[in-house]
Amino acid sequence: MTNNFIKTINIDELLDNIPVIDHDVNYWFVRTNGGDYFTDFNINSYIGIDYNEITLEHISDSNNSTEILKNKINHIYYDQIKSEKINQTGKIATQLLRFVNRIEINDIIIIPSISSELFLVGRVISNAYEIPDSEIITTSKENIHYKKSSYKKRINVKWIKSFSRDDADSKLYKMIFSHQVISDVNDYKIFINRALFPVYIEDDTLHIVFKVTKNDDINGASLGQFIYYYNLMYGYLFPGEKMEVKVNVQSPGPVETISKTALKGMFTFALLAYITSTPYGGKVTFGSQLLGNIEVDIPGLVKGYREDQTKKIELKNKELELDDQKLKQIERAIDLADKLKVPITELGIELPDTLSSYIEEKKKEAEKTDSDTKQQIGNESSINIDSNEKKQEDNSSNNAKK
Repeated sequence: MTNNFIKTINIDELLDNIPVIDHDVNYWFVRTNGGDYFTDFNINSYIGIDYNEITLEHISDSNNSTEILKNKINHIYYDQIKSEKINQTGKIATQLLRFVNRIEINDIIIIPSISSELFLVGRVISNAYEIPDSEIITTSKENIHYKKSSYKKRINVKWIKSFSRDDADSKLYKMIFSHQVISDVNDYKIFINRALFPVYIEDDTLHIVFKVTKNDDINGASLGQFIYYYNLMYGYLFPGEKMEVKVNVQSPGPVETISKTALKGMFTFALLAYITSTPYGGKVTFGSQLLGNIEVDIPGLVKGYREDQTKKIELKNKELELDDQKLKQIERAIDLADKLKVPITELGIELPDTLSSYIEEKKKEAEKTDSDTKQQIGNESSINIDSNEKKQEDNSSNNAKK
């Protein structure tokens, strides 16, 4: 039975709940002494670096010169260097300068656990600072059940999320094999973001990751069909524009779609998510302040929302009349969304939770409203019936008296 209550999927509201990433921030991989300090960094929300005898003042006085700082390290750690307990002082100087001068507020930090089985990702919320000796707490002093670092030079971090190595893209393995204490990992941004967020926005570009869950060898035809139909669907909705798709051919693995305009990419996804998750059909309105409203009857025709046949949709400061040609294109997009049910099922594709849960929530709200409306109508009918029966009883009583 088709639910005739019109549901509204607010595209602007959907976008408001999606993480926005600044492309200007840098990504840093910071080691945790073989994983020993992973728990300490996590619980106490910081990262740190060794060589306590080299102070922030020493680093500031070096004027960001590796050579000047290297000479200072050679002087302070002369005995350890002579006994070969410390070597490669040039690399040490580079790491210290990187920690203090290059890591900035809002940059992204990734730290590994023991054996790099788990990665924790956070955002920098302070500049580098030093703690006094009195604040260095050892594990034995406080009966703490994890190792604590004695690093005095620290940076505060707000941890965001973690992900396991098994769930990450295989390209991240190269990042793991870097032996530096602090590594610039900007080249791995897209893989880190993909592991963290199934959907995010960067520079108004919308990234959505569809997860292929099938464990067997994936069907190339089904994967090709999914990519082709989804691209074509986007093209029908927004002629002349293309969607970029990146695929990890492993199974299971991600299929990432990249839309150059976040609003249009979200509109396309919302249409797909609703149609593929609505077996009984119904009416739904996809609304956006910029794109206008499109009312869809599933299954059925698109009814492009118009007022006296003059309603227009704004696209990039241009007015595009919602004429018969546009309506036919939207109809084709909806037909493709329906066809996408097959490859989605065959590949075991999971839609991003952030988005699919919103669509599901809106459906339930509409169904509840519809149910309440029907209940109200039923109650009103019952009241009318009771009222009519009461009138009949009164009339019968009056007739008997006569």
